[in-house]
Amino acid sequence: MGKALKALFVLGAIASALFAVDLFLRHDLRGWTPDGDYNDPSTRVEAILPGGRNFSIADCVTGSVEPYGGPTPEEYSGTATVEVLSCQSKSGAMTRSLSAAIFAAISGLLIWLGVRRRSAKI
Repeated sequence: MGKALKALFVLGAIASALFAVDLFLRHDLRGWTPDGDYNDPSTRVEAILPGGRNFSIADCVTGSVEPYGGPTPEEYSGTATVEVLSCQSKSGAMTRSLSAAIFAAISGLLIWLGVRRRSAKI
């Protein structure tokens, strides 16, 4: 049972690292910045697509702001060079983090119940 717990610990560490990388690489807020000051949390960013919401740099997870991204085909179809600011929203990161924590807790509970049931049969 010691090897199984070590394997689960390593698997959990790998999953946590992949989750952290995904959290900073997946961006759900995108827009234009008229003044271009990416270090000021109060900088307003205008949504690119109609119906999108405007946001500020303060709405982004620290370290996830990418100020020089390219637009998607839905956002811009011209021939000029366009820079798009994108980042991971704090609310999106919180939702994904809570989902991952709930999944980990349920998985841990099921593993614990499985180990307990297996040791009771022996």
